[in-house]
This record gives sequence, structure tokens and C-alpha cells, in this order.
Amino acid sequence: MAKHSAAKTEKHEAHPNYWLIGIVLAVLTVLELTVTSNWFITTFSLSQVLTDFLLLAFAVAKALFVVGYYMHLKFDSRIFTVMFSIGILFALLLSTTFMLLF
Repeated sequence: MAKHSAAKTEKHEAHPNYWLIGIVLAVLTVLELTVTSNWFITTFSLSQVLTDFLLLAFAVAKALFVVGYYMHLKFDSRIFTVMFSIGILFALLLSTTFMLLF
């Protein structure tokens, strides 16, 4: 009888639960829709600037989830994270400047 070597167990990186990430993205989308509703704006007396900043924060959070988990940036080299972070910071600075100017 031939000897079989024991199967080596390879250590795999733990990948996130994609359904959970999808639910988080759906909840953030519902929050975005709620913030833009007339009921929410009148009930909490939100200014247009505050509403814009909330929507921007939700959009950035959703973008980070998509890039981090679905595009596997969280599991890649740190240089990719740094490059993405510089780009997103520049985009935030630019959009904030335009919101304050106009």
C-alpha cells in the first residue's frame, strides 16, 4: 500500500462576508435617501451645507467599502492603500472647496 503524505493545510487570508458588506452598503444608501427627504430636512432643520457634507460622508464611506472589500484593496500591498488615500483626500478637498465657494 502506498503511503500518502498528509495534505498540507495552507493558510488562506480571511475574506469578508460579501452579503454583510452588501447590507452595510444598502443601509448607507437608505441613509442617503433619508437625509435628502423633505421630512428629514424640515424635522431636523438641516442646512444645505450640512446635508451636502452628510451626503459626501456617506458617499466616501460607501466608496471605501467597495474599494476595500470588493476590489480587495484591504488585502493588497499598503502602497496601493496610500495611493488611493492620496487620491480620495484630494477629491474631498476639491469637492469641499467647491461646496464652500458655490
